[in-house]
Amino acid sequence: MEELIVSFGYTVGFVIVILGNLQLFTETTVTAVLPLATHPTARNFSRLLRLWAVIFFANMLGTMVAALIAKEIIVGPDELGTALEISRVVLKHDFLATLLLATPAGFLIASSHGYCPMPAATSSG
Repeated sequence: MEELIVSFGYTVGFVIVILGNLQLFTETTVTAVLPLATHPTARNFSRLLRLWAVIFFANMLGTMVAALIAKEIIVGPDELGTALEISRVVLKHDFLATLLLATPAGFLIASSHGYCPMPAATSSG
């Protein structure tokens, strides 16, 4: 049952990203790498690393803030225990297994995001 709940968590996250028209790290990969690919210089490489470092640390900070809010405000002791129990299932995988499991999922998100219909822009008269 725990693995089923964990699987739904990823699916719900995917739906939130698509319907919310959120920016994905994988969407900016081509745009960010293009200057380095066309002009492979140390300056372009350092700019790419700086961009990815900012994105990574901002994501980690956002994750930490969301987790703290959830722990302190949204989730009660029973739900927290259940969430920790579910997360232990995911943490049983080593780094390579996690990478191999996450790569196809990341590819699917990156490739399908551009094909989903966008809400029509509204005009104000």
